[in-house]
Formats: sequence, structure tokens, C-alpha cells
Amino acid sequence: MSPRVARGPPRLLNTRVTEPVRRQLEQPSEEKTRRTGCLMWGGVLGVLVGIMVGIYALPPILKHYFGETVVAHDGTYIGGGRELRLDGVILTTPEGEPGPGMRIEAFEAIVIGVAEKDWIIPRDHFTLEFEELDDWQPAIALNAQTGLTELHFSAGVVAQFGLRFEVEVPADQAGSLTVEALHLSDPRVKFEVAPP
Repeated sequence: MSPRVARGPPRLLNTRVTEPVRRQLEQPSEEKTRRTGCLMWGGVLGVLVGIMVGIYALPPILKHYFGETVVAHDGTYIGGGRELRLDGVILTTPEGEPGPGMRIEAFEAIVIGVAEKDWIIPRDHFTLEFEELDDWQPAIALNAQTGLTELHFSAGVVAQFGLRFEVEVPADQAGSLTVEALHLSDPRVKFEVAPP
């Protein structure tokens, strides 16, 4: 094997050396610093306003558009081929035993309804609202004598059901609870109770 022989003059890859281009770094002016601060405070205030709107303004707006249908104390709910009316709420005798230092108040809500097609409403879809209590109380029984757990409306047949509610209150609490409304969760309906 013969050695390699270079022919001609040697070539340089970089024949001309250039100096790197240097950029001068700009220091932010006082005016730009103030603008950045304004943007930051604008963002903080925007988040705070958004939180306030979400807490205070959004719930009433959503309730207005997606809230309960309110039926006056002598009115009837009509919708989807169904009619339902609260005939009244009466005070009854409690069946349960109260805890120590407590007493039980029992109520029965009478509902009357009819539907074009069979309509079944589970008992736990009903709650009773009281003026003195924060939480709505669920129905504990439906027509206790028959042992039903749901209201069953047969197509075209008017039916009446009694929903039983029992509420434990402190024994020293004077007076009876004041019923304000009967709520149905599906469809969302609020039946107002006539004032005493």
C-alpha cells in the first residue's frame, strides 16, 4: 500500500476569522417596570372579581334558569304529561322514640296526582322544609299501613298518597315547627304550604 500524497497547496477551512456579533443587553426602563406591575395587579384583581362573581352572582343566576318550579299553596304542577298537587300538610302522632332530651314532631303531606303514562316517584325524592331548621327533612315513610316505598301513578288514574315526616327537636323548644314547603327533586318542584 502506498502512502497518500497531498497534491497542491494546503487548504484552510476558515480562511477568515470573524469576531462574534455582540448584542447590547437592554436594561428595563422604569416605565416598563411600572407597566409589568400594572399587569400583575390587574391579573390579581381579575381573579378576585371572578371568585366574588362565582360565589355571589352565579348561584342566583343558575337557580333562576335551572332552579325549582315554584307552585303556590293552592296550585298544581303541570309538566311532561303529569299533574301533581300538594293537598296539605297535617300534624300527626309520632311513631318513633325520641332520643334523650328530645321530642319528635310528625307530619303527613298529602299529594294528589295523575299522569298520562305510568309515573313512579321514590319516597326519598320528597323533602319537607321548615322555617326553624336549616336542613330539609326527608320523607321516612309512604302510606305506612301499606308499606310502599314509592308513589306509583297508573296512566290516567288519579291517586292520593300520604308522605310521613318525623323530626327530632330539643324537648325544651317551645311550639311546633312551621312547615314552609314540600320539595320534589325530580322534576325539581317546590310546593309552598299555606301559612298557618
